Amino acid sequence: MTHVAYLSHPLGDIDTMGQRGDNIENAGRWLTFLVEHTRWAIMCPWLAYSTMLSRTIYGPRALTDQITLLERCDFLVQIGGWISPHMDIEQKHAMRNSMPIINLTEFGNRPAEHQVVRDAIAKALRKQADLVRVVKKKRVWMPPLEDVDVEALRAAQVALHADPFSDDARALIQRIVHAALKPT
Repeated sequence: MTHVAYLSHPLGDIDTMGQRGDNIENAGRWLTFLVEHTRWAIMCPWLAYSTMLSRTIYGPRALTDQITLLERCDFLVQIGGWISPHMDIEQKHAMRNSMPIINLTEFGNRPAEHQVVRDAIAKALRKQADLVRVVKKKRVWMPPLEDVDVEALRAAQVALHADPFSDDARALIQRIVHAALKPT
């Protein structure tokens, strides 16, 4: 299973569209760099919110949603040359939840063009990534099971009962059924 990284980058105020546009372009360059140098699945929900929704209407909702999504990631990656106020909120939330943070802000607002510098960034990235590699990956949310699903799982459990090599599978099915029947 792949690690899931939450990418955090400064955006800038809606009133300074030139700055925001540059920051979005720079974030895209960082995203490309990380895709090229890692095997992580990378989330950056703020990109959709900032490009498609008006900050004045959706700002608090966007931040709340982003924090919700951050909680489902394995670690936080901060880029972009500095820690903006919203990045500080994400960073503090990650720290409160004992989530590892990879900080690449020292490498500027976008990855360098020169290969020597890009190699240095990749080396620093690998060094920090080694520290989070041991992080247990978060479990993926599973939608609620219907009664028919639970019945099918129980039938599979009964069918596996005759197989002497299926103890692990039966135990896993039992855990799924138990979780599905827990009151919410």
